[in-house]
Amino acid sequence: MRDELVNTRPTDSRAVKIAAWESSELSDEVLAASVVENRDAFRTLYLRYVHQVFSYFTWKFGSGTAEDLTSDVFVRALRMADKFQSGKSWRAWLFGIARNRSMEYWRERSRHQRQPDRREEPNQNPEHIVIQTERAESVRELLAAIPDKSREIVELRFWAGLSYREVAEIVGKSEGALRVDVHRVLRSLKDVLEERSDD
Repeated sequence: MRDELVNTRPTDSRAVKIAAWESSELSDEVLAASVVENRDAFRTLYLRYVHQVFSYFTWKFGSGTAEDLTSDVFVRALRMADKFQSGKSWRAWLFGIARNRSMEYWRERSRHQRQPDRREEPNQNPEHIVIQTERAESVRELLAAIPDKSREIVELRFWAGLSYREVAEIVGKSEGALRVDVHRVLRSLKDVLEERSDD
């Protein structure tokens, strides 16, 4: 039953039936409060955030691995739905699960010395794939030059698209401290870029 729910894709007929829920004005928190009793509420939250979570993992690990990790995150979210604390951001809670799954994957990968799956979609133009891959690798190289915690903040803020408040909630910092950290990281990345352009 849970697998059936999580495997709902935005193009499935079941998803069309709940389009009213998805386009509704109900907040994430209202939906999250009813997830335990109402599967449509979880489907709506899934449809709202599946692409964001997938993009976050694709950035970090490539699309093949991202599919599996995205599925894992939503299965965990459904299983732990009763642990969501009202008054908190559901999106931040979901990305906290994604962050934990990401760290688990890195540990698993380091144990097995497996490289991330950087497969591209098969129907893309090969020239476009090369350009995207080169750009992504350049940004990854830049981010590799900064500490892990700083890199994580940048990934959550810019690639996952979370607000400062949500990232602060995930990493356990105040919003003000997080803004200062992001500013410092961006300044250090700018310095690295300037050094490389001078070479």
